[in-house]
Amino acid sequence: MSKLTDKELIQELENRFTENEKALSELQKLTEELKEVNVKLEESEAIKTHFLSHIRNEIINPLSSIIGISKNISQLPKDKLYKIINFSEIIHNEAFELDQQLRNIFAAAEIEAGDTNPDFSFINIEELINEEIENYQSKLIEKKLKTELKFENFTAQNNRQLSDEAKLRLIFSNILRNAIKFSKEYNRIVIKISISNSELSMSVQDFGIGISKEYISVIFDRFKKIDNSINSINRGHGLGLSIALAYVNLLNGKIKVESELDKGATFTITLPIIQKENIESTNAILDEFLFDDETEEIF
Repeated sequence: MSKLTDKELIQELENRFTENEKALSELQKLTEELKEVNVKLEESEAIKTHFLSHIRNEIINPLSSIIGISKNISQLPKDKLYKIINFSEIIHNEAFELDQQLRNIFAAAEIEAGDTNPDFSFINIEELINEEIENYQSKLIEKKLKTELKFENFTAQNNRQLSDEAKLRLIFSNILRNAIKFSKEYNRIVIKISISNSELSMSVQDFGIGISKEYISVIFDRFKKIDNSINSINRGHGLGLSIALAYVNLLNGKIKVESELDKGATFTITLPIIQKENIESTNAILDEFLFDDETEEIF
C-alpha cells in the first residue's frame, strides 16, 4: 500500500469534507421538508376534524328539533291541536334541511370513492328549476325574499335536455341555498336560465354580504371555511358549494363567480348541451338501446 503525499492527503481530506458538507446539506433539506409535511398533515387532520364536527352539527341540530317538536305534538291537549300546523311546518323545514345535508354528505362520499358516473335521462329543465325553488319557499318567506325567475330562449323542443337529473338538482339547489343563506332580509334573488344550441346556463344572483376576491377560490373547498365576522362565507363546512363544483366538472361544465363585498354575488353555471348521438363523449357508459323514442327516457 503506497503512502499518500501531503498534497494528496490534503486533497483527500478536502474531498471528504466537501462530501460531508453536501450530505449534511441534503440531510438538513430533507429534515425541513419532513417538518413541512408534518405541519401540513397536522393542519389537514385539524381541518378534517373541524369538518366532521360541523357535519355532525348539521345532522344533529335538525334531527334534535324534529324529535323535540314531534314529542311536543304528542303531548298537546285536545284544545291546543291548532298548534300542530305550526309545529308541522317547523318539522318540514328541519327535515328538508337534514335531507339536503345528507344528500351532500352522500355525494361527497361518492366523489371521494370515485363512484360518480353520470346517469343520463331527458329532463324538463323548467319543471326542475321551479320544483327546486318551490322546495325553498319556506326559507324564502322566512327571510322575506322574493325571487325573479327568467327563462331565456326556451321552446317546447329544447326544454327537454339530456343530463343527470339528481346531480343537476343538487347543483342548482346548493347554489340557491347559498344565495338564500347570505341574502339580506327584504331583498330579492334573481335567477336566469338560458339555453342555446350548445350550452345551458343557470345564474343565481343575490344582493347579500358578498365575497372578497381573495376568498372566492376558498368557498369551493369543503375542508376550509372563512369565519371572520365581517366576511363569513362558509359559516358551516362549505360542503354544498364543493359538491356543486365537483358535479359541474363531472358534467364538463364551468362555474363563474362574480362578487363584491356588501353588494352580493352571482354564481353562473354553464353546462354543454349533450346530443343523443354524442353521449359517449361524456364518459358515461350507456347502451343505445336504453333510449326509448316513445318515453324519451334512459333507464
